[in-house]
Amino acid sequence: RFDHLFSTIFSCAYSDLKIFLADEQEIIFFLKDGEVAEVNFFTKPFAVSLLPITEICAGVTTKNLHWELDNATLKQNFPNAVSNRLKNSEIKISVEIGTLAIYFCFSDSISA
Repeated sequence: RFDHLFSTIFSCAYSDLKIFLADEQEIIFFLKDGEVAEVNFFTKPFAVSLLPITEICAGVTTKNLHWELDNATLKQNFPNAVSNRLKNSEIKISVEIGTLAIYFCFSDSISA
């Protein structure tokens, strides 16, 4: 249910632990204040979405996405960094301020 998913995402995002949520088709993890992630894939995801968990995520930079970000500000109330495409088998993402959820989808037909 959506209410459980919403609760889980925000509980994990505000945890002091490094949490990755994954199933057969999706992965989500969180970057916080000054963190950088570099991910290498055996299988390229169908879509990559960056979801601001805090009101603002500032200084967001990406490498190897179709639509790159360079020191961008993402706002929770205008989530416009969704459904991007990976150029090759690796990605680098950083955020200077805020908590950013990084979502990978490995199928173009997610079933409920």
